[in-house]
Amino acid sequence: MYYKKHKKQQYEVIAVCDEDVLGKSIGSQKINEFFYKGELIDIQTAVQVLKTAQNFNIAGKHIINACIEHRIISELFPV
Repeated sequence: MYYKKHKKQQYEVIAVCDEDVLGKSIGSQKINEFFYKGELIDIQTAVQVLKTAQNFNIAGKHIINACIEHRIISELFPV
């Protein structure tokens, strides 16, 4: 997983994406390297970070499924 923290003043967004989707397009959305490419972390670390994040953006089947499994997000749409 790629992990990157964006912080501007008091506002923080955590970006996490599967390694295999970086730079690709999912539907009409490009998984932008500037936004997502940061530190490589394992999925368990990503889940722990996202559990405490107030704002996050995730992309890729693996991180989405892990977030559903750990009840960080609910399954609204098929992945």
